[in-house]
Amino acid sequence: MKITSYLPIFNGFYGTFFQTDVEERIIENYNEDNNTDLNSDSFEFDYASHRIEIAKKCCEVVQDWLSELGFVVTIKYKDIWSPPEYNFANDHIDVKYALTSATFKKLIKYTKDHNKAFAEYLFENFTSRDGYESFTSTNINIWWGYYLTKHAKNFGLYFYHLLNFILQDEGYSDEELAELCHEQTNDLDYRIKK
Repeated sequence: MKITSYLPIFNGFYGTFFQTDVEERIIENYNEDNNTDLNSDSFEFDYASHRIEIAKKCCEVVQDWLSELGFVVTIKYKDIWSPPEYNFANDHIDVKYALTSATFKKLIKYTKDHNKAFAEYLFENFTSRDGYESFTSTNINIWWGYYLTKHAKNFGLYFYHLLNFILQDEGYSDEELAELCHEQTNDLDYRIKK
């Protein structure tokens, strides 16, 4: 199976653990190393390349986590989507998944073996409330009978939630993902403005 969707656990760059806040440290280190007194106006940071590097590392980490749980799923980075404004949505990482039908059945079986936790996840994520009207059912049987079938409209979105539920249920977090990705990627690149 090949599925285009979003990367689970990652919840965007803006206002999250993934947001880079190393600029002050970089400026301070540069000034110490070069005996200068430059400020942020003298630096130009390459946020776009750094975000792509972080996103690709996130894909690797999530793929490893799924493998640790016994799910062989290949995850390939596709793109980063960012909203024009951050008041209703945050960034997400677009990915392509490749997995066998047997692995997909194993993922579904996980939700059935953990049906109480899965029902709670659906309730928390798809219940309408003030300011949010959900058009997705919280009925677990509708998820198993339709949403999590290849014929479902928006199957990629439902598949994302399937993986997101499993990883959260197993204790993986956005904080842990951000920490691992920041540790395993290069620092934010910059150049000095002339």
